[in-house]
Parts: sequence; C-alpha cells; structure tokens
Amino acid sequence: MIIIIGGVAIGITIAAEYNFKANILDPNMDFRTWDSVYYKKPWTRFLPYFIGVLIGFVYLRYTKLYVNKEEDTHNDPACTLIIKNIRNTKFGAIISFCVGLAIILFLILIQRQLYRDLTNSNVWTSGENAVFIGTCRLGFAIGLAMILLPLLLGRLRFIYKILTFRFWGYLAKISYAVYLCHMSVIVGFFGNTEGSTIISEMLFVKYLIILSLASWPAALILWLIVEEPSSLLERLLMSKLIKKIK
Repeated sequence: MIIIIGGVAIGITIAAEYNFKANILDPNMDFRTWDSVYYKKPWTRFLPYFIGVLIGFVYLRYTKLYVNKEEDTHNDPACTLIIKNIRNTKFGAIISFCVGLAIILFLILIQRQLYRDLTNSNVWTSGENAVFIGTCRLGFAIGLAMILLPLLLGRLRFIYKILTFRFWGYLAKISYAVYLCHMSVIVGFFGNTEGSTIISEMLFVKYLIILSLASWPAALILWLIVEEPSSLLERLLMSKLIKKIK
C-alpha cells in the first residue's frame, strides 16, 4: 500500500509541477517535456507492473492450492482472502468483473469532455489534470486485474472461453509489432497531407479505423521479418542448452 500511495503521489506531483494536461492533443502541451520528464520515467510507469506482480502472486497461490493440490506451507492472508471471495463465490466473481469493467469505462469516458473541444485548455483545472494523470494508469491496471482475476481463478467460464479463442492468440503475437509500427504509420499518413487537418469526432473515428487497419499489415511484415525468426532461433538455442544440461 505504501508503494502504491508513493507512486500516485509522485505522478500527481510531477504532473502538477509541470502543468501537464490529460488531453494529449492540447495545443499548450509541451510534448518534449512530457516525454522526457513523465512518460518515459520508471517512477511514473511502475504501478501497473506492480499490480501485475500482485496478481501473479494470487494466481500462483491459487495454482498451488487448487490445481496442483500442494500442501500449504505458509500463510498469505491477502491472497487467501482474494481467492476466497472471488473463486469460492459466484457473486464475488461477478462483482469483481463488473466493477473492473466499470473502472476502465469510467477512465475512458470521463475524458470525453476534454476531446470535445481540443482548443480549450481549461476544461479541467490543473489539479484535476494532475490527479487524473497520476491515477489513471493505476486505475486502469486495477480495473484490468479485477476483470482477469475471476477468469484466472476458474470463474465466469463463458467469458473465459470467448477470450481464449485461438483468433486472439494470433492477434496477440503481433500486438507488440503493431505498437512499434503505429506511430510511423500515423506520421507517414499525415506527413503526406497538404495543409492543416481539422479533426472532428467523426473524422477521428474514420482515421482511427483507417490507421489501425494500416498498422496491422505493417506489423505482420515486421513480425515475420524480425520477431518470429528471433523467436525460432531462441527456441533452437535454448533446446540445445537444455539437452546439454540434462
């Protein structure tokens, strides 16, 4: 809890000190300072990873006790409490899933008022911007964790089956390549346009669809050329190493 509070305090303090805006399209936003002072720094990015580690501990304990049927060798009240309230009761699993989904939707939809008027820097106060920036990553991670926990702990099987379709696995393999490619696609697209572009809500949706569809083929090429061969080479080398060890 101390780590979480400290991480939030650091994020809010830095955002307030530099007067950063939650609206990334704000014309008064200094992106170079945002990128170097806030976006890339580990002390402003670690909270989602920390939540992920905590979820890993819960899942590991669940696997040991309920899947592998191992003898309980230590006492972990927090993990035991989470497992008890989510796995052992259907109501707890549903509540966890719904609350997590509500948190994520809240963090997304609350920004609507910011993007309805891109030229207005005063939709939110400096304090509201700082609080949102300092807590949004943590909030999204907590929401995602509350959605995933019931599925990891063997509840909500219908949703689990939908999310484990083989189709999602193929998309997941190239998702990181999409992340690497999408900015180049965006810069290339707008760099070839003449004049200024005024983005309305409908035009934003159109650009989102077009640029997303363009990013996936580019990512697939990158994945086939770089990531997949590297992965095959790694498996080949590791298999030889394991054989030598045995």
